[in-house]
Amino acid sequence: MTTSPILDNNSPAFPAMGNMTYKGITGRDWFAGQVLTGIMANSAFTSVLQIGAQTRGQHEGELIADFCFEVADAMIARRNSTSTKP
Repeated sequence: MTTSPILDNNSPAFPAMGNMTYKGITGRDWFAGQVLTGIMANSAFTSVLQIGAQTRGQHEGELIADFCFEVADAMIARRNSTSTKP
């Protein structure tokens, strides 16, 4: 079994082959975008976040963005913790 490389917050989501200077979005941004897509597709979850934002006195977009990146960071940490295990 091939082990996955360790990711950090600046690892490219789609690494390019060769000597390209443009690296695209980071893996962290990609994961956060995937979380955002799931949130926006689930109206019940979006409603819960709306209430959470009002409770915290925070703009809904800020709360959603914070949540997406928290999940992305957790995904990267989890991936890195298991990347050397079969």
